[in-house]
Amino acid sequence: GDCADMDISSLIDEGYLTDDDEDTVKNFMFVALKNMWRAEMIEMPKSCSSDASSECTIKCKKEHEQFLKEWESQLVDVMGFSIDDWSNATLYELADDVLCDHAFWPGDHLEAASPVEASFWPIHPTLDRLLQYKMMVDDFAEDTWDIDRMAESKKKVYCEYSTTSDCEGHHSYDLTFSDVITRSDDGSYTMDYVSNMELRTALSPSTYAVSYIYNDFEWEHCNDLDLAVTFPSVL
Repeated sequence: GDCADMDISSLIDEGYLTDDDEDTVKNFMFVALKNMWRAEMIEMPKSCSSDASSECTIKCKKEHEQFLKEWESQLVDVMGFSIDDWSNATLYELADDVLCDHAFWPGDHLEAASPVEASFWPIHPTLDRLLQYKMMVDDFAEDTWDIDRMAESKKKVYCEYSTTSDCEGHHSYDLTFSDVITRSDDGSYTMDYVSNMELRTALSPSTYAVSYIYNDFEWEHCNDLDLAVTFPSVL
């Protein structure tokens, strides 16, 4: 179910789309996918086994009166196509070619579409675990967070859009987006919003104050793949 499997040659042959349009469809399918799902015009499989086939596909609600309207919106508003001369049959044909009854994995970690890609889910705990591991075996040379604005260079910014925003959420003093569980000075655990620096301090092995611990800091799958990496023991 990746882009290479997408075949819209029939619509290209019929003159509705060009080769460049095919690239556009492939690039923007991740947007169309999430928008169609939000509009409740498609259903994603609840789970898939490794040998799943027809049951592990996207189901389109083509019988719904809003289906074509939502699909047209993706083609016009998202992909920028002009479809004034397209019949309903042509719209359905493209939907069948790229969406309906297809096993589709965008593979894009972008915006709100990220969770549709399975590899999104282990990223945050993996990085958290790697961060804790690094702080135990080879800690950072310094932990300065705030940039000296008097000596600030273009290479040191809080976020990508620093020239047009205040980078809210990226400073050490900004509060976390959601509440987290941390240990208070009296040993009790509370759920509350904390600053980015407070959370970082809570994750540090020397001042550990979050409500979970990792069983180990081993990545055996790296050895199984014969990768040339080693992980020194934390003991």
